[in-house]
Amino acid sequence: MNYLITRIILILFLISLSPLAGITNNKTKNRENLVFYNGPDIHIEGSKILDNVSIGPEIPITGLSGFYDWQTNGDCKRQIYYFNGSILHAIYMTSTDSLQVNPSRQTRYSFSSNGGLNWDLSAIVPPGRSGYGYLTVDSGLIGPQAVIVNHYGGPVKSYIHTDAFPGLGSFTYYPSNSVRNYIWPQANLMDNRNVLVSGKTYNDNVSTDTLAVQIFRPSSGQWIGQPQFFRSGASDHFDMRIANATGPNGKAVLIMSPVYDHGGSFGANRIFYWTSNNYGVSWSGPNLMYDTQIDADGDTSKPWIGLDAVYDKVGNFFVAFNTVSLSGEYSTAKIWLNKNGVQNKILVKNSQITGAMTSAVGTHMEDVCSMDWPSISLSEYSDAVFCAYSVAKQNDTVNGFNSMDIYISYANAGNLSPSNNRIQITNGTDDERFVSLNRISFGDFNRKIPAVYQKDPQPGTSAPDHNDNAPLSRSSLIYREIELTVPLLNIINNLSEQIPESYKLQQNFPNPFNPSTNIRFDIPKSGNVRILIYDISGKLVETLIDESLSPGTYEINWNGDRFASGVYFYNLEAEGFNQTRKMLLIK
Repeated sequence: MNYLITRIILILFLISLSPLAGITNNKTKNRENLVFYNGPDIHIEGSKILDNVSIGPEIPITGLSGFYDWQTNGDCKRQIYYFNGSILHAIYMTSTDSLQVNPSRQTRYSFSSNGGLNWDLSAIVPPGRSGYGYLTVDSGLIGPQAVIVNHYGGPVKSYIHTDAFPGLGSFTYYPSNSVRNYIWPQANLMDNRNVLVSGKTYNDNVSTDTLAVQIFRPSSGQWIGQPQFFRSGASDHFDMRIANATGPNGKAVLIMSPVYDHGGSFGANRIFYWTSNNYGVSWSGPNLMYDTQIDADGDTSKPWIGLDAVYDKVGNFFVAFNTVSLSGEYSTAKIWLNKNGVQNKILVKNSQITGAMTSAVGTHMEDVCSMDWPSISLSEYSDAVFCAYSVAKQNDTVNGFNSMDIYISYANAGNLSPSNNRIQITNGTDDERFVSLNRISFGDFNRKIPAVYQKDPQPGTSAPDHNDNAPLSRSSLIYREIELTVPLLNIINNLSEQIPESYKLQQNFPNPFNPSTNIRFDIPKSGNVRILIYDISGKLVETLIDESLSPGTYEINWNGDRFASGVYFYNLEAEGFNQTRKMLLIK
């Protein structure tokens, strides 16, 4: 379908219906003159190739530029939705009036129909002041329509906005009238095409902060059922951060990080979660996800405010968050991954990033950690989890504020074992922060990760309702594609924790196979385990496993897509045990 032609026809049709040559008042219309600005401009970085990474050029998104340079209070605001190789949606919170930055704050939407090479400013959602937008897409009968949730009004409410057609920019809005003082909303589409909306609400006093959840049905434009309210076992819910994610077969998760909680270990804060298996009708929780702890480096690490979550296609959920020590030293900052609420692992730490800020040498930046705002993406094959984050640099300052760069790290989605790769995406003279990855990355070898982030010639923030008081500057939302050469990672599934009587390597299944097969084995005692793949000549072609495992029955998938047809051998080595079996790849 030629989306550009179809959009033009629809716009002309809508205009013909209105005597004022506009959109009726439950729609939004775009185009606004930008106020003159005489400050510094951003410097666009070109494409570059690193060891195993191809990083595309920075593409400023048309119309998503302005003077409000603070995008989130901690959680990742999903600002990009890559529907396919052609259709992309993006949003950005900004202000186009340099003299009235706060009153003119708004959510802007843009659309690309050619893979992100060009963007069209389609709408201001809504026409008036709003903030903290979050983007998902309803892939309904007429295509991937943008669904945007944000908050505005007085008393403040969360509103959901649905586009009439993919990229048209004609949004109908629906207020959440059942919940007042409803802010920082998030929205994720469930596989029944309803939207899970969560946000923070309070009863005229922020000390009553509560997690509120509602369900919205885009196909009928209706809020479904009654709102649900959640509080954890925290001692204080003031100023909590939240996240939600949706998965297959009605699965969903809510994450809450009450940053002023003092009920955890060492009198510090914790992270909690709830899960649903029936499209948000009922929830199990609160469950403890992370408690302040002495980590492997000897740091007493407590949760900071960064938070994001996503599901894989088989129903596992993953959460990214950051921590600092109790005393708050920049050098102790870390990014963590959690799987299914029970498995926490450090993905990357401050000491592993060359030039990362370890002490404050410039002006203090409020609500900023030296490693901050993690954004998480799952591979389409559910074998790898990617996480992007912002790193403040020690010796890179402008007007006394430390600049930040974007990095990406990744881990095996099975056991969260991190890669040693810490990929620096930006390294220019500007400040880059608030990265948002697409929820899914694409490819089984060359992994394409669509991303957007804020690029600003001046670090810090000049937003009037923030306390940095940095000089005014015009920031822009940048679209960029990162391609990592990462072979499919080997996920080890623990099928049973019952202790087997002996070591055993079972016959692979299916066999023959094309292109992948499963290898199951029993481990009766803890120790290092290796699964090795050899070709017919006896040459080692791949090491599937080389790590310590606890007793249990395990299964791992081997993908032979990169190998020729023929006979292969797989070998189990563990604590003096050695067994080899034969398998046949037929393409």
